[in-house]
Amino acid sequence: MEGASYHIGWQIFTGANDMEEPHFHQGKDEYLFFMGSDPMNMFDFDSEIEIFIGDDPDHMESKTITKPTVIRFPPNVWHCPIKFRKMKKPILFQAAFLDGTWGTITRGPEGSGAVQKQYFNRKYTYDYMGDNVRYCKFNDKKRCIICGKCFPRMDNIENNSK
Repeated sequence: MEGASYHIGWQIFTGANDMEEPHFHQGKDEYLFFMGSDPMNMFDFDSEIEIFIGDDPDHMESKTITKPTVIRFPPNVWHCPIKFRKMKKPILFQAAFLDGTWGTITRGPEGSGAVQKQYFNRKYTYDYMGDNVRYCKFNDKKRCIICGKCFPRMDNIENNSK
């Protein structure tokens, strides 16, 4: 919806499943909701979910969810994968992104930054996937090439990866 500043999606999980690769979002917060799927009692929750959070994909901490939970991810915080385990009852999973469009930034495998390394001295490439075209924060006439110059924590991410 043009002009909207809210993007939402939801799924019902009934069995064990892994989803998403480590990623982060720029510019806006994302909220992940985990709750029971019974609309009359969303606290009827009998599942175990593992989610990973960290400063970069190589330094992630595992958190376990065993009751209805909302997690807020500020911009540029790496998160995922999400591992749905011990699914005794279906759960409702909802992701809410406080921007009108959705997009993630992921890191390519080590050595994938050979071409970009000559320009940006980076070990990895970073890829954007989303439902919009990204424009450079420094020149709104150019498409974003995920150079990393506008990532507030990019230096920290690169230094921790070595």
